Amino acid sequence: ALPIYGKYTQAREKYSELLSKLAEIYGENNLSLVNYYSQIACALVEEHLLAEAKKLRQKVLEIILQNYDENHPILIDAYYDMALSEILGTDYVAARNYFESALKLSLAVFGEKHTQVAKIYNSMANLYGRLGDPELQLEYLLKSHKLRKAIYGNDHLQVAYTYYNLGSFYEKAGSHLKALRKITKGIRIYAKLHGENHVDLAMDYNTLGHINKHLGNKIDSLRYYFKSLRIRLKAFTRPHLYLYNNMVNLSAYFEDLQCFELDSN
Repeated sequence: ALPIYGKYTQAREKYSELLSKLAEIYGENNLSLVNYYSQIACALVEEHLLAEAKKLRQKVLEIILQNYDENHPILIDAYYDMALSEILGTDYVAARNYFESALKLSLAVFGEKHTQVAKIYNSMANLYGRLGDPELQLEYLLKSHKLRKAIYGNDHLQVAYTYYNLGSFYEKAGSHLKALRKITKGIRIYAKLHGENHVDLAMDYNTLGHINKHLGNKIDSLRYYFKSLRIRLKAFTRPHLYLYNNMVNLSAYFEDLQCFELDSN
């Protein structure tokens, strides 16, 4: 439970202590220790000790391969975790190979209509974005979106997230109208489940402010900027970076309209 509360160093120390005792009994390469290695690796990532985390994840993969054949489902998470470590180490080609291994095995074990497959599609989309391949990035975003709709239905948070991802892609590509439509759909789902004034939506309203500004919809842009600000003013009773960002956006908006001049001091 310690990692949930952000106490990653304490969690790592506790897991390491248990691991050391179990390793004395069973040996450090025993399959029963895999979960402990994985938990320690997760804590190390949060502590930004990436090389150590990768080393442990490699050890997990080696132990599993020593005990199971190459088609065992337990390997899916091991390949996936290795891909994440390679991304953090910016070895994107190696990450793609691990994702492909995880995907191939997931399809063989579960078939395509499975949450694990949708998760891998989404992660591969993010990877192709890092690799500078927008065509494949969009292809996998759409695959993830289509699959999550088939699994969860139209009104689920996982579907809302894929709308946000698609909106972000289109915004970066300069397709602001497409971005507006996708993010709006995501917001509608989230608002239906949690209410339109939920603090998590403040960033999305702010994004709609940016997009409408690019589209020349000045009134809508201002409306969304203020909606984001109102939500955050209720959520944060003390000065906060998000509030500062809201004020900067509003200041830039009025500056563009030449409604007033910003104090250069």
